[in-house]
This record gives sequence, structure tokens and C-alpha cells, in this order.
Amino acid sequence: MNNNTNNTGPTSITLFAGGGGSIVGSKNADCKELLAIDFDENSCEVLKLNNTTDGTLDFPVWQRDIQIVTSTEIMEATGLQVGGLDILNMSPPCQGFSTQNTKRDLNHPLNRLIYHAIRFIREMQPKVFIIENVPGMVQGIMQENWKKKAKVLISLGYRVRWKILDASHYDVPQARERVFVIGIRNDLGITPTFPKPDLDHVVTFTEATGKDGFLTEQYGGKVFWGDRPCFTITKNRNMSFYGDKGTYKPGIDNIKEIDDVKALCGFPRDYKLIGSSTEQWARLGNAVMPPVMEAIVRHIRETVFDHLNMN
Repeated sequence: MNNNTNNTGPTSITLFAGGGGSIVGSKNADCKELLAIDFDENSCEVLKLNNTTDGTLDFPVWQRDIQIVTSTEIMEATGLQVGGLDILNMSPPCQGFSTQNTKRDLNHPLNRLIYHAIRFIREMQPKVFIIENVPGMVQGIMQENWKKKAKVLISLGYRVRWKILDASHYDVPQARERVFVIGIRNDLGITPTFPKPDLDHVVTFTEATGKDGFLTEQYGGKVFWGDRPCFTITKNRNMSFYGDKGTYKPGIDNIKEIDDVKALCGFPRDYKLIGSSTEQWARLGNAVMPPVMEAIVRHIRETVFDHLNMN
């Protein structure tokens, strides 16, 4: 899949890129990807497979530990100067924040990775940054800790807003809530806003897969998964949940084809995945849903970059 490889839209760099959901979305919104970085080998191979034209990578993909990557390296590799990048897109690992983790801990090792996201914002000074994570990053025992981080981001010279979005309101056939943080550099004079949800049409399981759906127990009742969005698909195929009401095991074996999982996550069916079925499922379960990112980036283009170009 090599759409928009020659676009001249806003430039974007994606850190903690995973299997490429953010990149699919931002490229569909006509961004020009300059670099993607992730620690996971399988994720990087997936990124390369889906972003190669005539045997040449559309942009560099680094399999690196973000903790030892420097902003200087990134800027030298991309030809950017401080302040020159349009959008810095980041999805730090969420296990330490997730409400599905019953042992949530402010000192979880993965929680520290968000400080590296903040480091890159401080050092690179992108015009706009986007951070995606589970709602637990800004809720419950993490709430006060997040407010401190938000103050740091503001102190770096950004107007910062965050909001929990449900993917099913943005053409994804999956009830999946994630928090998105948008920061816009102060000198641009624009306050972040979010794309309006589409509540008139919600894509259902049957529309996405062409299958009738199935029945599964949920909180003592029976629920039919054909005429509504799918439950949240997580990294672990045996542990998914609906909305924010807790964890349960639906009839997950009713989704047997990985192409159906792609469709339920808003990926193209021809998106290439590699490895075992467990690894392929994990790439999708961990991903940013492409239509959500596309909606956010299009909104940023319209409210920030198009606005600036008109003035």
C-alpha cells in the first residue's frame, strides 16, 4: 500500500510507530511522512512492507530504542531544523496506564517513555504534536500525574488540549476509547480543537466484515455483535472488552480471519502483516485506528496549516 508517497502536505514524524496505524491515517490525510521509529522488530518489518515503492522505502524506518535516539540524529536524517517539523506523532506504550492493568503503578517502567516524548517536543519544537494513549493516562490515579506533565508541555511553549475519543464515532466499527493530546506551538496563535464525531452513522460489525455477527454473554445478558460496532480489540485476542465497563471474554473465536480484524480496526484488507497469528493480532490490537488519526490530522490541516497558509 503506497498511497500519497509524493504528497506535499504537512511533514510528519512518527515515534512509537507500532504497526503503522497512525501513518496510514496521516498519509490518507495527505501528510508527508519523513521517519518512523519503533523498538519492535515485527512492527518495523510491517512498516517497511507497507511503505515501499518499487523496492525503495518511502521514508526511513528505524528499529531503535527511543530512549537512546537523539533529536540531533532525527533532524540530521530528515534535513530538518529546530521548529521545522509540522507534526510530531507519538503513541508511547500504554500498559502502565491501562485501566485493564489491575496493578497500575505510577512507577511502571513503561510510564517513563512519555518523558522521552516530552524530550523530543522540547528539543525539536514541532509546530504541532499529537500523543495517543489509553484513557487511563489522564484518569484515576494517573490524573494528577498527567496534569503535571501537561503543565510541562505548556511550559515548553504550547497550547495543549486533550480529549477521549471513541473510534466508533469516526468510521471505525469498534467501540474503542483512546485519549488524544494535541499541542500547537504558541507562536502559531491557534488553540487546539478536535474533529466532530459522526453520530449519524456508526459502522457495524456486519458492515465491516460482511458476516452476520454472533451472540456473546455480557454482564448477564446476551448481546448480538452484528448490528453494532465490535468490542474493543486489544493486543491479547483472549481479552477484549466493550467500552469502559470492564474486561470479559466474548466469543473471540467467531473472528477467525485476520482480514476481518483489519477491517474492524479500520485498516485496509490488503495491509500486510507478518509473523504468527498472535503477532498479527497484536499489531492491530495495539494500533492507532487509522480513520481516527486521519480525522484528527485532516482537522489539524484545516484549522492550523490551511489557516496559516491563508494569512
